[in-house]
Amino acid sequence: MNKGKLSNQGFKDLFQAQFGYESTQIIIKPSFGKDIALIDLGENYMALASDPLSYIPNLGAKKSAELSVFLVANDIATTGVPPQYFQLVLNLNENFTHEAFDAYWQHLHALCEKLKISISGGHTGVVAGQNSTIIGGGTMISVAEKSRFIRCDQAQAGDILLMSKKAAISATAILGLNFPVTAHEVLAKDSGKYFEDLFSQISVMEEGKLAGLFNQKNVAKPIHAMHDVTEGGVLGAVYEMCVANDLGIMLNADAIPVDGEQQLLCQKFSLNPAEIIGAGSMLMAVSPKVVNDLIQYFAQNQLKLTPIGEFTPAENGILSWQGGEMKEIQYSERDAYWEAFFNAVEKGWK
Repeated sequence: MNKGKLSNQGFKDLFQAQFGYESTQIIIKPSFGKDIALIDLGENYMALASDPLSYIPNLGAKKSAELSVFLVANDIATTGVPPQYFQLVLNLNENFTHEAFDAYWQHLHALCEKLKISISGGHTGVVAGQNSTIIGGGTMISVAEKSRFIRCDQAQAGDILLMSKKAAISATAILGLNFPVTAHEVLAKDSGKYFEDLFSQISVMEEGKLAGLFNQKNVAKPIHAMHDVTEGGVLGAVYEMCVANDLGIMLNADAIPVDGEQQLLCQKFSLNPAEIIGAGSMLMAVSPKVVNDLIQYFAQNQLKLTPIGEFTPAENGILSWQGGEMKEIQYSERDAYWEAFFNAVEKGWK
């Protein structure tokens, strides 16, 4: 199998729609481009989301713990309901010291405590031959009244696509922090604080909370669907969102916000900021009637929303307009960030 995330066809070919007993309580089932599972519990829904857990030695225990928590929590945040419970499976390598794990776990515990996420259980072991920075997986769960949930599959043709913050937040933050000398040379200034600040933006829990509150105040529930940006960047997330909702899109790629510092760093690593890991940005399918109100509401809460496209009927295609040229958005299973990162390590970049 190829490295990276599965494509839509790859997902279908690998699993062949074989998902055990078919429960009528599962409202959102395993499917390409959908961040969560949604279970009908009668008066309530239960949302579940799973993702890998990371420990990256160069980033240290605190930032690794933040990545582990937020990359799972961001998926749940797309429902507008914050996560409440956290199950973890930790497959540690033999060189993971007690001191390193203690530091990682203390930061993870403290962050979950701050976010009011209870660690409810899981499994921990030491695995021979495990040398990856992926040290296991986590599942977060939220339970609430049905009316509070925003689904990931209810976008409509004519909805405006909004994105929060900017592209490539996590990828450029990690590159800048892992290769500080290179970043300093590229930006011609001390870039440490910039990339520290950028890393602090990898959570979309605030976006999820605000979206949930906005919908609660509007009878029409005008935020129809949300999807967080991860591997494949904004373009990959847009493609996934279209497939999940059986829609096309006219994307204005020129409108995707990117900092100048990010652009310069991406040029050094030969990367397109719209195509690399972008944890920290949320995509929203929103009724055009409330777009301006929603942008203003987020601005009042110190968060920027940018319109970057409009959803269309599926037969119109998944299209992007950039630099006066129309292109079909292609889905890439392999995020170019990974190759750029490891190439830089091999070249001895600091």
